[in-house]
Amino acid sequence: MNRSIALLVCLGAASSAVARVHTIRPTQYLTAPDASYGSFGTATAIDGGSIIVLADHSGRGEALLYRRNGSGQWKFSRSLSNAVAPGASVAMKNSIAAVQLIDTLAIFEFIAGDWVRARVAAPAQHPGGIAISGRRVLVGGNRCDDEAVAYEKGADGIWAISGRIDGAETCDNNGVAIELNYDNALVRMAGNEVRAYHAAAGSWPQTTSFQIPAVAGTTFTPMALQKSTAVSPGSAVFHRSGSEWSYTGQLQPLDYGNGTGHAGKVKYRDGVLLTTEGDDEIHQYTKVYAYHENADGSFSHVGILETSGWTDNYDVSGNTVVVSAEDENFEQAVATFTLPSPLVPPAAIANDFNAHDISGFQQTAGSGYALAGDVSNYLYRQSATTGESIAVLTGSDWTTYYQSIEADITPTAFDGADRYVGLAVRYLDAGNNYYVTWRSSNVIQLKRKVNGAYVTLAETSLPLALNVRHHLRLSIFNSFLEVYVDDFQALTAIDTTFPHGRAALLTYRARADFDNVYASPTRPINLNYNDWVFYWYGYGRPFTEIGGTWYITGQNEPEGLSQTTTTGLALAVNGVATDDQEITAHIRLDSFATPSGAWFGLLARYLDERNYYYLTVRSSNVLQIRKLVNGVTTVLKSVSFTAAPGVMREYTLSVRGNELHAFVDGQLVATALDNALPRGKYGMGTNRAAATWQDFDVTQ
Repeated sequence: MNRSIALLVCLGAASSAVARVHTIRPTQYLTAPDASYGSFGTATAIDGGSIIVLADHSGRGEALLYRRNGSGQWKFSRSLSNAVAPGASVAMKNSIAAVQLIDTLAIFEFIAGDWVRARVAAPAQHPGGIAISGRRVLVGGNRCDDEAVAYEKGADGIWAISGRIDGAETCDNNGVAIELNYDNALVRMAGNEVRAYHAAAGSWPQTTSFQIPAVAGTTFTPMALQKSTAVSPGSAVFHRSGSEWSYTGQLQPLDYGNGTGHAGKVKYRDGVLLTTEGDDEIHQYTKVYAYHENADGSFSHVGILETSGWTDNYDVSGNTVVVSAEDENFEQAVATFTLPSPLVPPAAIANDFNAHDISGFQQTAGSGYALAGDVSNYLYRQSATTGESIAVLTGSDWTTYYQSIEADITPTAFDGADRYVGLAVRYLDAGNNYYVTWRSSNVIQLKRKVNGAYVTLAETSLPLALNVRHHLRLSIFNSFLEVYVDDFQALTAIDTTFPHGRAALLTYRARADFDNVYASPTRPINLNYNDWVFYWYGYGRPFTEIGGTWYITGQNEPEGLSQTTTTGLALAVNGVATDDQEITAHIRLDSFATPSGAWFGLLARYLDERNYYYLTVRSSNVLQIRKLVNGVTTVLKSVSFTAAPGVMREYTLSVRGNELHAFVDGQLVATALDNALPRGKYGMGTNRAAATWQDFDVTQ
């Protein structure tokens, strides 16, 4: 039978702003001292150049110390204790470490370049959570008569109880989930209650309590706390004014539409908020997401750490994150990640030259790059044939893990044999860069040039003809280089010579036209994917319906997601506000209700019902790129196009910077320029028309 699809309003107020997001791979995997260790990474913590990893060894828990050497590599140092309690907690901060042992709490101090076990006054038996801030260790209990207990180091060098938090006990075996930031503590109670405490003259009076909203779900792990900001598992954000905490919304990452953003665990330290994302059908594993808090209290999603499996626990110190994860074979792995600087990624650069602006390029001597074309399409033409000609994107020297440049390239003349067109990344100067050359000898080569001497990293045969347009892309992610031709991977290589540099266009004794240049400091990231035929129910977060009737049509073999009402406007939107978007869907016109004014299409940078860009295929036999700003419609570009009912075709609306491009079946059919809407959500819609979507794919 037909199955309906729920189209619900997204939850809560947005507490995150999204621009671009770093994709971050591990820099190193830590290994156990030998094969006799099992369950390696049951918990982990980091402080500066030291990491503690808890592991099982011959049936006993053990705390293993790793140190970072002069070359930046992490090496096993020694065992701190072989009497770690099952399911123990560990914490490190400010040259202090604390580990739950079987019969006591062990505190270690970093003194004279090494970790030394501190003297702790009895009793030190509190098997709950651990939090460290300043020179204080806060430990929770897990029996009804246990409290959260604060330890501080006395003048005699002995750590002793300096205060107790009354009313922070629990009668289950999960232990009290606590968090500490200087004199402020947050304690998770039964259900979703959070109690706030403030240290004053050796006591910890409760200042208030507040509830984590139901939208965050019921969780048991600690809050994250830094200064006047707290974040709960489930991604609820709170801000403190005086002693009162107020809920301000939910964290919403870049790919929120895919179902991510409902954090399992949270950690806020050294200006970086980390969350684990729930298991879903887009991400095979639970990744770690990084956020940066903005001056207005909102958060920017800035990074996705590609962990090796289901993330168990993690910690951050400075720009280093340590993560313990379990893969599909239930093998645990501990990895370190280095956060990029700057943490907030820069903007991408898009230029289709229709704005007549080439000021972002710097040419080398002897090059002949100039604006060319006409009102139908402007481009960047290189007309010199006397040597190597290079046009460098001056604003693209990004100290990020990733860099890419892509362009439509049409060679128009070769002066001699084996001439080429190409692209470069991590370009320092004409003698030092990575570059791809596509040659008139029908060979494409990926090369490295160091001080003018070049090495071919990879090559393959690929015909190149004059006056034929191709899309070429060169990217590097850490040390992994890729070349794509017309969206098919042609070459790959690994090289570590250049850590940064700019992106560039280039030719050698060849004339060529360059168009639709796009350079990015971050990897493409899927924002939303739905296939209502193969996955008839759809997945990720449901779309928000604004009018119309949306449901899965077809019986045993679904036709797709259909909008069947032909009496008015019907929209369905998803995701969070982002900048660059490429929205692609296979769409079938089912019927137009009127001979004019009816349309179906795609939405980009959707803010609300009165503000968005949209690609419309209209009953008047035109395809248009339009904008709706404050309820006023403007046609940005119109071309002749007829959609036949019952025919499924692929439509794409690409919005990069102020450039809007429309494609049908992969062919560019319309372009426009507009600056009115810099960011927004995405979606699909009809007006007095019925249509069916078989899939929907959005990428930044």
